[in-house]
Amino acid sequence: MGTFCFHPAVAKLFWSSNTAWGFLNEPMPMKVSVIIPARNAAETISDALSSLLKQTFPHWEAVVVDDGSTDNTAALVKRFAQQDGRFRLLTQPQTGVSTARNNGIAEACSDWLLFLDADDWIWPTHLERLTDVLEADPHLDAACSGWAYVTSDGEQIFGEFGGRIGDLFSQHARYCFSVIHTYLVRRSVVEAVGGFDPALQTCEDWDLWQRIARTGVRFGTVREKLAAYRIRPGSATRNGRQLLADGLPVLTRGHSVDPRIPQRHPVYPQGLPFDQLARNKFNLLCACAGYMIGGGQDACVLLEMLKGERCSTLHPYVVAKALFIHCMVSTCQPRTKWYRLWSGLAGDLEKFLLALEAHSGTPRLGFRARLLLEGLITKYAKDPCLGRHLRFIPGFATLELYKARDRTRVTRSACRRLLKFCYAPNKKGWMRPAS
Repeated sequence: MGTFCFHPAVAKLFWSSNTAWGFLNEPMPMKVSVIIPARNAAETISDALSSLLKQTFPHWEAVVVDDGSTDNTAALVKRFAQQDGRFRLLTQPQTGVSTARNNGIAEACSDWLLFLDADDWIWPTHLERLTDVLEADPHLDAACSGWAYVTSDGEQIFGEFGGRIGDLFSQHARYCFSVIHTYLVRRSVVEAVGGFDPALQTCEDWDLWQRIARTGVRFGTVREKLAAYRIRPGSATRNGRQLLADGLPVLTRGHSVDPRIPQRHPVYPQGLPFDQLARNKFNLLCACAGYMIGGGQDACVLLEMLKGERCSTLHPYVVAKALFIHCMVSTCQPRTKWYRLWSGLAGDLEKFLLALEAHSGTPRLGFRARLLLEGLITKYAKDPCLGRHLRFIPGFATLELYKARDRTRVTRSACRRLLKFCYAPNKKGWMRPAS
């Protein structure tokens, strides 16, 4: 008996049609197209594709766009396609991740899109949980979930979740709100804002979500970690200089009118207030600096990209947290090694904080951020040595105080008094406490 199959054009029409099998008079389930750009991803792409096979939501297709790979990426994808017809492979000369995603969108068959990088993966209930949220509220055009960085030995670190719903333009205007594969988005919305910008080497996902949010789109949420972000040497996210070069124009557009989007945001038609831009630039710089310091590079060179910029009100906790998270992620090491790494990182962090304080004009920023960094290493590192924990008690106390001040009405003077009390016994501090 011969094998019957649809012509590809007919199959695409059938997959995308919401009225298929309409004679059954039953609503069709949501369908999701997963767009996966891949270049020389043979080492990791099997994990990404296998995570789709484990999904509890079955109505998906995967469009893998091979961006000029020179390894056996395409062969691995073909192997998956032979086993499951929901996988499709497109090939193109190397033109970059944004063009690859845009070409994948053009070939997609579904009304909903998920963008998954070839070195990441999603957990089994990802699509089910996000589609449930979107089906429950027809006014939503996108939804996102929580996520975690995952080390080479499978340890999850820094589980992240924005926790906001509804209009998220103000968040997307200030920073990259989440990683790309936490979002499930309506295809028509992506196409309406022009897709991904090929001019950006990095931050292209932040730029897309910012443009989408500017149109007033409402976002839903799932308060669970459903996406895994692999951290490994050679990742594009470790290139702090390029991230800052691409991120600054994205950030600036968030505080102004974006000529690419004729539709103005109902609350922020001119973007976020321009007087907030300088602070947000420095906050972005600290995240990029953390990537560089964790990779053994001198982050002070990034200050040249904010030449002439000043902001005397940088928040020590925001600075410390941005530096710490991105520094430790960039090391690509499990938490059991963080205390041993810290002695080698402290000098570079000190150098950068002193330069940042002088450049920004924020008084006593270096000392305060240093204490908070010590509190963060105490909170997150895994180490059985009690002595190392005791060494950073003043920093940990300061960290908890800053967090308490955000939740309660603890006064600034009380913060200063406790800070001086905590630090005074430490005669080996590398910075003098504030007077």
